Amino acid sequence: MIKMEELDILRHLVTNVGTRLSGSPGEKKAAEYLASKFSEIGLDVELYKYRFLGWDLLGEPTLEMLTPKSEKIPCAPNIYSSSTPDEGVEGPLKYIGRIKRGRSELDKYAIINEEGEEEAYIIGTDQPVPRNGVRDVRFPMPEVNVASDIKKMLASFRREGIPVRMRLRLKAKFDPEAYAYNVIATLKGRKHPERIIIMTSHMDTQINTVGANDDASGISVLFRIAKRLSKVGTSKTIKFCVFGGEEYGMYGSRHYENRLKETGELSNVELVICFDEVGRKKQTHRFRATNEWLRLKLERTLEDLRAEERLGKDLIENFPMRWVIRAYGSDHAAFVEDGVPAISIGGGGYDGYSHTGSSGDQDTIDGISHEVIAYKADIALRLLEDVGAI
Repeated sequence: MIKMEELDILRHLVTNVGTRLSGSPGEKKAAEYLASKFSEIGLDVELYKYRFLGWDLLGEPTLEMLTPKSEKIPCAPNIYSSSTPDEGVEGPLKYIGRIKRGRSELDKYAIINEEGEEEAYIIGTDQPVPRNGVRDVRFPMPEVNVASDIKKMLASFRREGIPVRMRLRLKAKFDPEAYAYNVIATLKGRKHPERIIIMTSHMDTQINTVGANDDASGISVLFRIAKRLSKVGTSKTIKFCVFGGEEYGMYGSRHYENRLKETGELSNVELVICFDEVGRKKQTHRFRATNEWLRLKLERTLEDLRAEERLGKDLIENFPMRWVIRAYGSDHAAFVEDGVPAISIGGGGYDGYSHTGSSGDQDTIDGISHEVIAYKADIALRLLEDVGAI
């Protein structure tokens, strides 16, 4: 059971607001609620909206293999994919090549029409279940992801020279009038107010999910830290940022980071700490940093706070850590691209949420651990001490 008072926020987002697709009334409702909660604990809160190109899925996509065997293939659409005709697109499958997304190399195929033109794309991933992703909005072709077992099957057919024929149906819409929201809650530093630490989570969800772990849990960690520090004060200024549009390519954080560049404030940002999918006990726990100095601080903090004991040795990815984060994955990305040091505290690799957007992937409050929420907040507070922020 979730017991901590501040996790009422998580319950409210999951139960009373529900799905918070960016650009939707649900995201607006969440933003207004969160702004009020940060105001209640005495922070200076800015709630602002920004225009972005919205996108919505109008129905579950269907992908069928027609030859060499008849089989329905589970798939997940990439955000900003365009629609197929009502009857779908059908044709032989052509292997395009390999593409890189983050650390993964994926297989890309095209469905070819009678004129030899590429009508839609199928991306073979390394995931055990297909996951939604964000495709490049500049090239809005119909595109879906399939899981690792399908990737292997298609590769086998390719090696053996067996032709494959597929049919894809996908209906989506674009909304150029969409608005998303950011909540920026500021706790001004007493000694060095000009020096800024940014701590982030995101309020938006994927399609058809209430987003308990992704990322209401991150908001709960953020609020727990803000509530504690609002009582004792800080040396440096801390901005608690709850962004919209994360699932759409980190639009909210990119918008805010760009604004900081325009006002000249970005040079004052010393560190970004990002929380994304942090609330489950039984998941892969990921702790990453952008440079060796931060990596050592993070590693020492995890050792001092007995991370292997508290979270489970087998559930901590790459600990002791052997690599550092780069500019992808969550709301630290835009800052990292412009040279701001960052720490990412996240998770994944758990049952019950696969980013497919299907009705079975609700990411509910079941499995969220109040002990893990509190522990992740303790990690961040120790790191803030280490960098002289409190």
